[in-house]
Amino acid sequence: MLAAKTPEMKKAVGRLKRLSADEATRMRYEARELYLMDEMARRDKAHADGLAEGEAKGLAEGKAEGLAEGEAKGLAEGEAKGEQKKAVEMAKNLLSRGVSPDIIAESSGLSLDKINSLIS
Repeated sequence: MLAAKTPEMKKAVGRLKRLSADEATRMRYEARELYLMDEMARRDKAHADGLAEGEAKGLAEGKAEGLAEGEAKGLAEGEAKGEQKKAVEMAKNLLSRGVSPDIIAESSGLSLDKINSLIS
């Protein structure tokens, strides 16, 4: 018999015989086992709930951070394009008034090539 081969099996068989012999003891054992299973289920649920809450919080924080970063980048790009457009408009006006391309390049920050491309 397998029970006689290992100390663990001998212990388990002995415990089973003791529990089976007394109805009250067996019922307490089963109640204890149910309690332990319930506790394990509660811990597992709490762990899963904690993970879900942490994931949701992380996603919300990441989304907010990403939106703020995207907004700042978009604003910076928009401002840069607006400044560039204004410099080009100013260069066109100054060219139409006969101002030298060198002076316009120095004043506007535009390259001389860019200003010369506006002439043609």
